[in-house]
Amino acid sequence: MKVKTMSSIATAFLCMAANGAPAQTSSGAQSPAIGHNAGTINYYNNYQVKRPVSSKLNSLERKREALLMAENPTVLELTGIEWTKWFGDGEPYLTVHLSNRSKLPALNVQVDALNKETGATIASLKPFSFPKSYTMKILADQKINISAGAGWGWPLAPLRSVEKIIGSDCITGGGLDFDNTPVHLADSKGVPSGLTIAYNQQAIYLRVSYETIFEEKISFTKSVVIDSAPRSQTHVRERGSARAVPLRCVGSPPGFTVG
Repeated sequence: MKVKTMSSIATAFLCMAANGAPAQTSSGAQSPAIGHNAGTINYYNNYQVKRPVSSKLNSLERKREALLMAENPTVLELTGIEWTKWFGDGEPYLTVHLSNRSKLPALNVQVDALNKETGATIASLKPFSFPKSYTMKILADQKINISAGAGWGWPLAPLRSVEKIIGSDCITGGGLDFDNTPVHLADSKGVPSGLTIAYNQQAIYLRVSYETIFEEKISFTKSVVIDSAPRSQTHVRERGSARAVPLRCVGSPPGFTVG
């Protein structure tokens, strides 16, 4: 039995330390160049905080304000992705899960998928323009606020739009990181003899931005990984278990498999 894997198009951000940042801005990384590093886990954040300049405060008041802000950070995290068919939508949406692990609300939250073909640095990348989920249309121009300790599922992009980014492959799932564990044939059932398995993993870059009650503007960039496989395959590597399972595309009817 042959197993052929293609962990491809793994694009990683090359992080650089921030130097010489303005007094009102702190940054975990400058806008680095985008590089290509196949098979590497893409977990680099370009974290930036822009703070308002409090010109009306005296020196002691500024220090107290700075201490209050430092002791009460508003931390919003990207905790997972999944494919979900929301009410009113005709197809599944790539859904991003955000969690607010702090004691304060995250205000005016926005999530964008970035087109890596539009620039050479993180800061220069432009967002895709995706059709909105019915859920987001209902909210219209309302600001999205995530309360302290709460979470939010954000329907970011419809399946057809992500398929255009990935190519003609069958999208099988996704996650926060690249998953390159070898296929465990011993744990697979009903696998034909001489099976060849090919799969792809491609990063899509997200920019999450929000504000705090201190009028800070915070943003960070994180990649998510979309799993896919050629439609000619009968089986695919299952994320997490690494078993060979029948190929089934996201959005296919329950029980439907390709091949």
